[in-house]
Amino acid sequence: MKKLWIALFLLAASSTATAELVEGSQYWRTAVAVTLLTTLATNPMESDRVLVESGQGEEVSAHRVAWRWHWKDLHEGDWLNIQLHGQLALEYWQGQRQDGVLDRNNLLVLTPVFRLEPALSWLPYLETSIGATLMSASRFPASQHEFGQNFQFEDTLALGWQWGERDQWDLALRYRHYSNNGMSEQNNGIDFNTLSISYLY
Repeated sequence: MKKLWIALFLLAASSTATAELVEGSQYWRTAVAVTLLTTLATNPMESDRVLVESGQGEEVSAHRVAWRWHWKDLHEGDWLNIQLHGQLALEYWQGQRQDGVLDRNNLLVLTPVFRLEPALSWLPYLETSIGATLMSASRFPASQHEFGQNFQFEDTLALGWQWGERDQWDLALRYRHYSNNGMSEQNNGIDFNTLSISYLY
């Protein structure tokens, strides 16, 4: 658990990085990539599953890596199983303004995820979640979005499939929506359609 809290602190710090940091040198970007790949390979946070996700939404591309923990089996039936998972995600947005300037945003997302999984593993499953998101930027001029504040809610609906000897691989189509749910006068939400692949450690 101590490892998890240390990792959360480091991830929170990285999620609030400014655009200038993202614009850093090739050495900085290489260090980030190597650190991320090493984290995925060694699983220091002892997660059950890791996800890599990418997609597009309203002139903005989104790329995500997430770690997931199986918290509880809420229901086990002959036809349907319902599971509760906890998920921690780091996400990166990029979009280009008309004048060629690149906009970037870094997100830290904490989400409880409900999975409705048929007892027959070859059938697709459904997932739904509402989570808390911290953005490094509350506006995104490339897509003319004014989010109003750095704290947002993330709503997700997913359809996925599992395969492998122990269902260790997972492919999912996701629809994601971000908004502040009226907590700010400006509430210009944004939607994404993404594709993710995940691996069960």
